Amino acid sequence: MGVPLTKTTGEPIWFPYEPCGIRLVAFIRPLVCEESPITRTRAGVKLSGMNRGWTVIELITVLVIMGILLSLGLPRLGRWRDRVSVVRAAGEASTFYQRARHRALVRAVPVRVSFYPDSLLAAMILNPVDSVFLVVPGPSRIGVKLEASRPTITLSPYGLGRGAANTTVILSRGAAAETLTTSRLGRIRRR
Repeated sequence: MGVPLTKTTGEPIWFPYEPCGIRLVAFIRPLVCEESPITRTRAGVKLSGMNRGWTVIELITVLVIMGILLSLGLPRLGRWRDRVSVVRAAGEASTFYQRARHRALVRAVPVRVSFYPDSLLAAMILNPVDSVFLVVPGPSRIGVKLEASRPTITLSPYGLGRGAANTTVILSRGAAAETLTTSRLGRIRRR
């Protein structure tokens, strides 16, 4: 029922399969212009002349352009990584402080909060000993430097700061820095 497939004819070709009694017809156009340097072979496409690949000059040009773009982008990437690390450390420290303050309010016990570069520590102050309930890895694990005006803060059972509770915690890495400030009312502010 079908006609042999020829690639350069514009004649209709009848397919032997007829779904639902409908006869399918296809027109085949020439695939390759005679002026084109591309010629078809049984194995695939054969290129003629100088169109077989790239020259050394073209490859070197591409590599130089890529090097220039990378040299312009890497310092920005470093600053961006510093900023992201500092924001992450500030968020973790702020969340840690809020969780410790919440525990003081819920349990109605005084809580000691300590900010150290290698760990953030919160403990309930009980009479003979302190009971540590929250320990979080510090910002030094992600390369962020922590400086605190007072590394330890004591919160009352009402969530308020005791004594000199105003504390400033500075988190920095490279040129990026963020400041956390606690107040006597137990609030924490990020700048």
